[in-house]
Amino acid sequence: MTSKYIGTIINFTMYEQQPGLMEQIIVGYSVFFLAVMIVAPILTYFCVGERAYSDLQPNQRYAPAWKRVVAYIIDIGILWVLQKAIVFLIGLLLLFFGTFGIAASVLLVIGSLFLYWLYFVLFHTSNQQATLGMKVMKIRIYDNQHQRLNFWRATGRFYSAPLSTTILFIGDIMVIFTKRKQGLHDLIAKTIHLED
Repeated sequence: MTSKYIGTIINFTMYEQQPGLMEQIIVGYSVFFLAVMIVAPILTYFCVGERAYSDLQPNQRYAPAWKRVVAYIIDIGILWVLQKAIVFLIGLLLLFFGTFGIAASVLLVIGSLFLYWLYFVLFHTSNQQATLGMKVMKIRIYDNQHQRLNFWRATGRFYSAPLSTTILFIGDIMVIFTKRKQGLHDLIAKTIHLED
């Protein structure tokens, strides 16, 4: 009785019965992500401030692009496994409670974005200053004063990252050519990656 009542409450099949609603959801997501790609970099840039970069110590070196790519691939692999586990658990809930319809897709997209944001921000702001992939590749992330990132800078950097991939990955390719091995999102958030 209780499970049937709960299933009725969270049953979102009404979304499937309303013509054009899926298109409205897609347009809404597109507008949201476009707004994030514009607003996040601007806010991050102005909130970070104008302090100059500290010089490297003789024993410090910027992390090369290939190490950052390998670290990112490891992180994406870990996140892919976590995401599949979450989808599996949600699938079990759907079997128990009934179908979510379109709302399931909405929840999965929001959940995935939250998972990726949480993973990168928590690891970047931790005492280790590195994601699991970065630990494997012996890389740490710092601000322009060689300090640990705070929550807001790490969040701004995360939401500025899509801008780096928007136009043929030019913002990511910049890591190869810039003085401090920074991508566009690193320049916006004034972050650097150093080898351990």
